[in-house]
Amino acid sequence: MPALSELVKTNFSKKIAEYIAAEAELSRAIFSPPKLPKDTTETLRQTLLKALGSQEFKQKVAKMKRDEFDPLPGGEVAKMVASALDVPPKLKETLIELARKRR
Repeated sequence: MPALSELVKTNFSKKIAEYIAAEAELSRAIFSPPKLPKDTTETLRQTLLKALGSQEFKQKVAKMKRDEFDPLPGGEVAKMVASALDVPPKLKETLIELARKRR
């Protein structure tokens, strides 16, 4: 089945499709404060990846009958966030309007 981004024709539509995909992918992301020192951020990223990859964690996930985690490294998440935030003004306005309506 083709992805939404493969079906749309205009650049604006592609940006919408990319935003939707990024939002879905980032729905479980863990974020740190924006001014956290880079070395601290990197330590947290590596520690989290190590914990998620441990046998003990995987066994607990299996015991709970949950799907396995396939974590994205922090650098990839940062790129996805930057891309998701780099939207045309019209799309940004639309997203803000939709968020207001949800409240």
